[in-house]
Amino acid sequence: MVLLPSLTRALRGQRAEEAARIFNRAIEMGFFLSLPAAVALTVAAAPIISVLYERGAFTHADSVAVSYALTAIALGLPAYVLNKSLSAGFLAREDTMTPFRFAMIGVAADIAISLSLFPFIHYIGIALGTAAAAWVNCGLLYFTLRKRGYLELDRRLFRTLPRLGLAAAILGVALWLGIKPLQGFLADGELVRMTALAVLVGGGMALYLVLVIATGAIPRQELMRFIKR
Repeated sequence: MVLLPSLTRALRGQRAEEAARIFNRAIEMGFFLSLPAAVALTVAAAPIISVLYERGAFTHADSVAVSYALTAIALGLPAYVLNKSLSAGFLAREDTMTPFRFAMIGVAADIAISLSLFPFIHYIGIALGTAAAAWVNCGLLYFTLRKRGYLELDRRLFRTLPRLGLAAAILGVALWLGIKPLQGFLADGELVRMTALAVLVGGGMALYLVLVIATGAIPRQELMRFIKR
């Protein structure tokens, strides 16, 4: 929501360097938010679904089944976020047809992949189709932006992305290890289960922020300003 008007003002004001900086920082923030979320939803899918939904007619078998779908669809989370940012590169130039065409190609890819996978892995194939289609759309947007000269990744982004990836990977390992000692609490009474999940999620968020600062992925002062906003 903030990217499009900011990018539009910079382009209309012929401030190309500012536009490039805004675009790169938006992509950076997209990865900063979506990578840990994708990792967490993949690694901790089972306890999340179990705590939130497993009661009444929703059984443990249902929790396991739905967690597979959550894991599959979470693989596309960074692409869902990036598609919004990358589309702004066209919309800010009053080009609405290019992202629309790519979105339609993504829909076609979603249908084709889902139908191809459904006979083998059933509903999980539909979730995977959605995630894969998001990455197809993301790739089309990215390479077209680069081809037209609308996007040039800066040094900071090349430095930041591997560090964010490292922080997200360590987070994934920590969550995987953290689930085991909490398993008994995650299967206990309603309040205990909710508390255990809150500890897991809150601990993961705190760890990720520490890792981002420790790796120097995003400057500490800038990260604190972002969190306060």
